[in-house]
Order: sequence, then C-alpha cells, then structure tokens
Amino acid sequence: MPKLPRCPNGTVRSKKTGNCEKKTSPKSSSSPKGTRKNKKNSPPSIDEILSKSDLKDENLSGKNLKGAKISSKSLSGVNLSGANLSGAKIGSGQRITITNTNFTNANLTNVNFSHSEINHGDFTGAKMNDADLFDLRFKNSTFKEAKFKKVKAENVDFWNSDLTEAVFTNADLTSVSFYNSNLKGADLTRADLTDANLSGANLSGANLTGANLTGANLKGTTLTGAKGKFKYDGRKITVDELLSKSP
Repeated sequence: MPKLPRCPNGTVRSKKTGNCEKKTSPKSSSSPKGTRKNKKNSPPSIDEILSKSDLKDENLSGKNLKGAKISSKSLSGVNLSGANLSGAKIGSGQRITITNTNFTNANLTNVNFSHSEINHGDFTGAKMNDADLFDLRFKNSTFKEAKFKKVKAENVDFWNSDLTEAVFTNADLTSVSFYNSNLKGADLTRADLTDANLSGANLSGANLTGANLTGANLKGTTLTGAKGKFKYDGRKITVDELLSKSP
C-alpha cells in the first residue's frame, strides 16, 4: 500500500474514511461552564435562615429545629406548623412582636420562650410540656388542645385567647393572667394558679382537681360544670361550695 501524504497541521487522518479531518478536543467529564453546581444558587441551610434578622413569612413547616436559637426581630407570618422546636430558645433580650405565626402541632417541649408579644398566633395542638415561658404576652391567640404539662410561666399573659381543652397539669401558673380567655374543658389538675388573674375567663367544664387558686382573681369567671376539689384561700373546696359562699 502506498504511503499516504502527511495531513496538514491541525488535522488528522481518519481511520474510518482515510481522509484528513480537523482535530476535535476529547470530551471532558467535567460539567460545561455555567452548569456546575453553584453554592450561591443552592437553597439556604436552616442555620442560614435562622441567622436572618427578620424571618417574616418564612416557611419552616415540618423542619427539625431542635435546640435552635431564634433571636430574629420578627417571626410574623412564619409557618412553623409541625416543626420540631424542642429545646429551642426563642427570643432575646430585645422584645419582639410576633403576628399571625403558625405553630399548629409544633413540638415546643422544653422550649425557652421569652420577651415576646404574640398576636393572633395559632398554637392549636402544640406541645409545650416542660417549657420555660418568661415575659410573654399572648393576645387573641389560639391554643386549642395544646399541652402545657409542667410548664413554668413567669410574667405571662393570655388575653382574649382560646385555650379550649388545653392541658396544664402540674403547671406553674403563678400570677399568670388569663383575662377574658376561654379555658372551657381545660385540664388544670394540680396546676398552681396562685394570684392568677382569671377575671372574665370561661372555665366551664374545666378540671380543677388539686389546683391551687389561692389569691386568684375570679371576678366574672364562669365556673359552670368545673369539677374537682381545689385549694382556695387556705381550704380545699369544690366549685359548688365556692359559689354557695359567694355573695
């Protein structure tokens, strides 16, 4: 076979056709420019989200926020439904206002919640057992069937709020205000309500067994159907006995 002439620079002879063809660069296994994953385009991590000074309208539904520290100036409109906030710390030395935040069915066990004013919050079905609540104002908020077992509340107010069938067994509610709130069917078994403000509150059907209401303000309180013996001004009485002695 005669020797073929050398191909011009920049070309190679094709084994398939025998013709001189332009060289092609070998395919690179790396991603083409502009298609590589860029951290700037990836979703922010939970830590990055929580570090924001304003979490307004963030969707954190169902997220695992166990032990998180949340000190943002605003949590208004945040969706925390079903989130795990057990052991979390919410609030800082600076007072924050929280409006229309969704905590439904959230796990707030052992949470440290402080220095906040919560308006129209929804805590339906939330678990706040063993929580430490300090310097909080809950206004026009919903706590239907929420769990507050062994909660410790100091300088806390529930104003015009719905706590229907909420559970406060063994809770420390000393001096807490439930002004004009609905506690219908609530379980207050062995709760300490010393000096609590229950004026205008509805406790119809509530369980007061073993509760301490010494010094509590019961002006305008509805106690229809409330059950159990409780401590009031140094003696254990029932609701019927209390009402029979009222002027």
